[in-house]
Amino acid sequence: MKWEEKYTREQQPDFSDVDTYIGTEEWMKLFHELTEEIGAKSKLEYSGCSIPGWNVKFKKRGKSVCTVYPQENKFQVLVIANKEHQTEIEAVIAKSDKSIQKAYEHYDFMNGGKWLIYDVDSPLLLEQTLQLIQFRLIK
Repeated sequence: MKWEEKYTREQQPDFSDVDTYIGTEEWMKLFHELTEEIGAKSKLEYSGCSIPGWNVKFKKRGKSVCTVYPQENKFQVLVIANKEHQTEIEAVIAKSDKSIQKAYEHYDFMNGGKWLIYDVDSPLLLEQTLQLIQFRLIK
């Protein structure tokens, strides 16, 4: 059953439901890294946007770090690539997985950033995602 069918707007999941549904080591490592190492706050929110359903938003100092969209045995992540760090970000993306490169090419800059949305289903993609997230943490 799809995530958005299992957990409707009226039936909010908790974090243990997210852990069970995604069920990957990459998710557990990302959650730990963001909440324990970086100190980001996590919050479940319902969205009716292009990726509908409950998602997990991570913020630090009121600034979005990333958003996770649960999928069965994997997850999608949204990381915003800031235009102010475009040169450094493009250097990281040039060495990253093709799915990240494709996500970067998919959108133009809008309101000072590009939305990178892609699946995280391997340790390599997790590592590269954490590299991109570091640019969101620069003051």
